[in-house]
Amino acid sequence: KSKITRSIFGSQFVATISMTLVLFLMGIVCLLLSTANDLSRYVKENLTLSLVLNEDIENSEILKLQKNLDIQTFVKSTQYITKEKAIESLTEELGENPVDFLGYNPLLASIEVKLYNNYANNDSIESVKAFMKRYPQIKEINYQKDLIQAVNDNANKISIVLLVFAAIMLFISFALINNTIRLSIHSNRFLINTMKLVGANNGFIRRPYVLNNVICGIIASILAIGLITLLLYYIQSDLQNILSINMHQPILFTFGVILILGIFLSLIGATIAI
Repeated sequence: KSKITRSIFGSQFVATISMTLVLFLMGIVCLLLSTANDLSRYVKENLTLSLVLNEDIENSEILKLQKNLDIQTFVKSTQYITKEKAIESLTEELGENPVDFLGYNPLLASIEVKLYNNYANNDSIESVKAFMKRYPQIKEINYQKDLIQAVNDNANKISIVLLVFAAIMLFISFALINNTIRLSIHSNRFLINTMKLVGANNGFIRRPYVLNNVICGIIASILAIGLITLLLYYIQSDLQNILSINMHQPILFTFGVILILGIFLSLIGATIAI
């Protein structure tokens, strides 16, 4: 049994390194997939609907309208933009004040509304617009329809590409483990036959292959987690703003997935091969 164990460990060294790289790539895919969802949610929830208010509306009516909007289930937050603040923002964009050559402030006060992630798509926004048009204080509703559509389309495309890549990595992992175990069994075929002749049952012969393969899977998982940790450490300065968007949960989730995949793939792959 010890001779088989030593032989398996020797033949699986390269496979462990290869599996580490596969799990590392799987971890990157998982991290990107989790982060892509978080970034997509972050972008969607920062897209705004601009509710342009009527000219003669009083402050008390504006506050009442804003409170009514805040209690709606689809509204994440609202911000009241006065005429003065609106012209200041436009002046910063244009580099000059339109009031200087128009003689008056052409902008109206507005309320900037941010929706929750589930409502940040064009179909839902049309329903939201229909609801908001019931308020007589609102003159018009503006939003970037093309930008919202682009965000949703790109988020779906990225998710599909990452899932396909993850499926390819899983297939490579199974193939790698299967081939390694089969080569190991082939190299020990005479020893295995000898053990069977002296009465060793199949479970006794099979056990070291499965056990050692699972151990190699755990080692590969730990190495892959270490590589991802180093990668995140070296790029955190360049991605400081992105990593600040609640990255701890996706990172811990990714590490858990890597460890589970390392054990599961090793166990299933070795069992099938043997």
